[in-house]
Amino acid sequence: MADDRFADNPSVTESDLQTNTLVLLNAKREVLPRENWPSMRAPAGKYVVEEVFLKRPDGVETPFIGTAAPVRDRKGAIIATAASYQEITPLAEFSNSRMTLLQPSAMSCARR
Repeated sequence: MADDRFADNPSVTESDLQTNTLVLLNAKREVLPRENWPSMRAPAGKYVVEEVFLKRPDGVETPFIGTAAPVRDRKGAIIATAASYQEITPLAEFSNSRMTLLQPSAMSCARR
């Protein structure tokens, strides 16, 4: 398999990575099986907010915040799921830049 992180995951095949299939990854960049996607966990009655990454077939990983919530009828029974995914690339880039600036070597240079 082209990407070793997917070698032990039967839910992602080589053809998934070579076709137009997007692969959802968790914050540790591990494949997130469909049953663990935010939109799939919400029907269990949970409100889910989670950072995820979409891995495109060309290998590019894009950060998103995935949110999902159960939709209930008047009696409280879950009848659907409402889910959204918002791309957070600018926020992730800012956070990475901030962390680079806060590294000890950068801090020692700033104090001189």
